[in-house]
Amino acid sequence: MASSHAPARRTVPRILIGLVAAGGLTLTTLPAATAAPDDPATSQEAAALVAAKAHDLEVVTEQFNEARERLRTSQDAAARAAEDVAAAEAALATARDRVRTVARSAWTGDRLTTLSAMLTSDSPDELLDRVGTLQTIADHNNGVLGGAQEATDEAGRARAAAVQAQAEAQALVDRVAAQKADLDAQVARFRAEYDRLAAAEAQAAREAAERHAAAEAARTAGQRASRDS
Repeated sequence: MASSHAPARRTVPRILIGLVAAGGLTLTTLPAATAAPDDPATSQEAAALVAAKAHDLEVVTEQFNEARERLRTSQDAAARAAEDVAAAEAALATARDRVRTVARSAWTGDRLTTLSAMLTSDSPDELLDRVGTLQTIADHNNGVLGGAQEATDEAGRARAAAVQAQAEAQALVDRVAAQKADLDAQVARFRAEYDRLAAAEAQAAREAAERHAAAEAARTAGQRASRDS
C-alpha cells in the first residue's frame, strides 16, 4: 500500500530540475542604464552616438531573447508544478480513502477491535497477536497518510518556488524590454540627428563654396579691371 503516495514523490524532482534550468534569473548582467547624452553638435558626433547605442542595443537584444527563453522555461516549470500538486493531492485523497476503509474494517470486523480481541482470545499469546495486528494496521495507516501528506507538502513547496521563479523571469523580461525600447528610441533619435546635421553641413559647405567662388570671381574681375585701366 506504500505505493499510494509514490507517484506524488516521483514528480517533485522533475519540478526541481525545471527550476534549476530557470535559475539565476536575477544574476543576468545588463548594461548600466544611463541618461541619454546631449544632442550632438556635428554629424560626426551623431554618427559616433548611433554606433555606440546600436552596439548597446545589440547586447540588450541578445539578453532580451535570453530572458524570454528563461521566462518560457519558468512558465513550463510552474505548469508542471501545478500538475504535480494536483497529482499529490489526488494521491493523498486516495490514501485517506484507503485508511478510512481499513479503519472501518477495524471497528466492524470480528478480529480487529481491541475489545473483541480481549473477549475472544483463548490465550495471552493470541491476545498479543491480535492487538499487534491492530497496531500494525494503525502504523501502516499513519505511514500511508504521512507519506502522502509529505509528498503533497513537497509538491506545494516546489510549486511556490516555480511561481517565484516565473515572477522573477517576468520582471527580468520587463526590465530588459524597457531598456531595449529606450535604446531603440535613442538610436532612432541620433540617426535623425545625423541626417539633419549632415544635411545642414552639406548646405553650409555648398554656401561656403558659393561664397568662395563669388569672392574669387570678384577678385579676378577686379584684377582684370586694374590691368585694363
